[in-house]
Amino acid sequence: MRIISRLGAVAAAAALVSGLTMSGASATPTGETGRSDASVPVATEVRGLLAHNAGSVQINSDTVRLSDGSTITAFAVDARAVPNSASTRCPGGHLCLFANSNWGGDQWTSSASSCAAVNLFDYFMGNGKSWADQASSIDNPLPRPSGQAEFFHNNRAIAFLSPGHYLRNLATDGYNDYIESLYPCGH
Repeated sequence: MRIISRLGAVAAAAALVSGLTMSGASATPTGETGRSDASVPVATEVRGLLAHNAGSVQINSDTVRLSDGSTITAFAVDARAVPNSASTRCPGGHLCLFANSNWGGDQWTSSASSCAAVNLFDYFMGNGKSWADQASSIDNPLPRPSGQAEFFHNNRAIAFLSPGHYLRNLATDGYNDYIESLYPCGH
């Protein structure tokens, strides 16, 4: 996802305040993929994700698993790159949406075991906003189940993305903050 020079100090301070071990913080300098609320630590984002997604459980310092098996990750800089992923954040077998262009901001990750329809109005970010009309970039790394991912707005198909492909900036394709539902593997 990206490098931030003051990450260590921010993460350490956030960990001391929250009492949690953290892999990073949501603080980013202003720029192409950064969040504007640079003082909000990942722990606060995770608390928001848990509060706004009924039945979710925290599975590590920056990620919650939802009742259907999908996950939402609060933005954190992590040195562990994911192979075969254009974003370096999306695990193979999953489809990932990102709140910002260039794979920045919060991340929604599909369940690897389901190709069922996903209504993004049912998933919430740490700030309480639903994921509907929030995606600004998409990563669909290999290996993926067969079929193109399909994206919808007002129940109308607006985009298709084959396995192993990505969309770095949905604004250039006219779909920024416009996806309301999807089929991760087509239907």
